[in-house]
Amino acid sequence: MGKNDPRETGAEKIINIDIIVAVFNEEAEIPEFIKSVRGLRLPERVNIGIIFIEDSSTDGTVGLLSRISSGDRSIRYYAMKKGYGQGAAVAFGLSKSNADAMIMMDVDGEHPVDLIPLMIERFIAGSRIVQAVRKKRVADVRYREAGSRFFTTVTSLLTGVDLEKQNVYFRLVAGNVRDELIRNRRWPYFMRISDRLLKKYQAERIPFDIRFKEGRVSSYGFLRLAGLAVSGVLSIIPVPRFLILVSVLFLAGAAVLVKGLYYPAPILIGGAIYLIYRFISLSRTNLLGKFEVASSSDGGPEE
Repeated sequence: MGKNDPRETGAEKIINIDIIVAVFNEEAEIPEFIKSVRGLRLPERVNIGIIFIEDSSTDGTVGLLSRISSGDRSIRYYAMKKGYGQGAAVAFGLSKSNADAMIMMDVDGEHPVDLIPLMIERFIAGSRIVQAVRKKRVADVRYREAGSRFFTTVTSLLTGVDLEKQNVYFRLVAGNVRDELIRNRRWPYFMRISDRLLKKYQAERIPFDIRFKEGRVSSYGFLRLAGLAVSGVLSIIPVPRFLILVSVLFLAGAAVLVKGLYYPAPILIGGAIYLIYRFISLSRTNLLGKFEVASSSDGGPEE
């Protein structure tokens, strides 16, 4: 047994669990989400807290969180001056928790709240990572499903990470796992866990069904999705595999030059150079260090 193991000090140890939620224009969903969490049947020795990371909303989300947190000490929020994306917001929320374990999830209902008790049960039994796995997506758009399958297959081949086994970031992690995740500066860009960590902590998986919310349309265009796909691959690819990938691109570029095929060569060599630049950028950029808090339940902006 190790750090954040609830079995260490006896059956009566109080277990603190924080739910980490990044929110953007979620004023309408937040009250129902909190009500659903408060309605869960949990062991008496489990304390649930919620940490909201508000990511540059334009509705009344910040005011709502301020009012709710002022009357409930188990609810905390941090409103950002500038957002850096959902993954970075979740990582920031993880860094603000001192709980025994944290649950990362969405507030809009696509990650079912009623799965939380089972996650906590598995954590109490000794699991350090409890990963929710989406079984199927009902009412999804066919071309989007096909694109997702293509990305999953290619990414798995390049990185060695089976995305089918963590097709959502909805999961519970123990405090020591959280420490390893946020030390990796590439992790917030895609929020998937490496096979090394999954095997090290013997991750347990819980399947669930999901229904895509009716009327919701993604605002992501093709170019933005392509950029996110590149960042996603580079965020989880092990260094040895990355070196093999760029070496293959360089060698292929050199080979087509020798053959006199001048058109593909700049694409292959330029692509390798771009990937190296992006990989170094993701590895060196400390997103958590960039966050500035405009307001929070802790009493105001942070210096």
